[in-house]
Amino acid sequence: MYELNRDSGKILHPRPSPIAAAMYTLRDLGVDVIVLHGPAGCNFRASRLLERDNVVVVTSSLDHNSVIFGGEKKLIETLDEVGALFSPDLVGIVSTCCAAIIGEDIEKAVKNANVGYRTIVVNCDPYNPDNVDGAIKALEAAEKDKIIPKEEFLRQKEMLTAANENERTYGTARERYLQTFKGDPHIDAAHRLTEDLRAGKPMAIVLNAKKETSLLYADVCCAIKEAHSRLDSCSRLFYVANISSEVGLPKIRNYSSMITKAFEDVGIEVDHITGGPDEYSRTGKEAAEKVMSECEEWGSIVVCGLPHAVPLWEKKNTVAVATGSRALFALKKLGYETVLDEGMAHHNVLGAKGVVRSNFGSEIRGCID
Repeated sequence: MYELNRDSGKILHPRPSPIAAAMYTLRDLGVDVIVLHGPAGCNFRASRLLERDNVVVVTSSLDHNSVIFGGEKKLIETLDEVGALFSPDLVGIVSTCCAAIIGEDIEKAVKNANVGYRTIVVNCDPYNPDNVDGAIKALEAAEKDKIIPKEEFLRQKEMLTAANENERTYGTARERYLQTFKGDPHIDAAHRLTEDLRAGKPMAIVLNAKKETSLLYADVCCAIKEAHSRLDSCSRLFYVANISSEVGLPKIRNYSSMITKAFEDVGIEVDHITGGPDEYSRTGKEAAEKVMSECEEWGSIVVCGLPHAVPLWEKKNTVAVATGSRALFALKKLGYETVLDEGMAHHNVLGAKGVVRSNFGSEIRGCID
């Protein structure tokens, strides 16, 4: 079993759920259906969003009687219904808060159900403050069931543990309570960047984004290139991105392929690829090193996705593009000069078949129009 640092103390503001992290990881592993062993309303928002990504999500609908007398029968009935309704090849079954409290043996229930499809059972600990706990347990179960090789599990565990450490050091888990921040005005930042392009100032653009959200943040990179071309700017654009299609699960590699095509369509030549979209916790430091080794004084430095993993916040003329009001506050406190909110970034990319228009990218294009 893996170990995470659990000594950081209590965090008062809401944190992402390990159950939701397990569900999204099962999505990446290619499950057709996710069964939540819990009440009908458990993780409702994550469930609805995953349906946009062509994953069926159902619950065992635990009720008062199930909590008192056990919910194995309800789970077996649900697994039978899943087979009859959806004819799945691979199904993920995830524990919830309720199932954990009453000590449900999910693996035993699945074995007794004797279903005709493959399963991944994730006994998720919903009381762990680290959401990566759910993702790692899903990957651990997938490796146990030979869905992924051990090498891939170890690689992803390393990335997730590093992401957790980065979040505790620089992100939204860095303090007992983080305030919220709505972000700086997009229009002001867009005007400043286009003026830099008109003036011929060099600009570094870093894409260090997580999995499917890369499809939205990549649009900011495209918008800057489009503005550069339309203004016939002599500015040097230096692109660094975590879009390697050589690592990760097939679904993750596909995001890289879609972004690479979008970049080619607007004429972006990436100067340095740091890794894949699931390696965001490691690639940020490499991206920062590449940017600073190329030039000491950039006209602007734009970091999209997870800027708290890219240690460029002490440099001048920085623009951080991210999402989440507490994440924005943390970025501002780190020292990023301009911090921009991409709103419902995760919501907007689920089910996408290519790069999705971003708020800031649209603002940049509007300045040129």
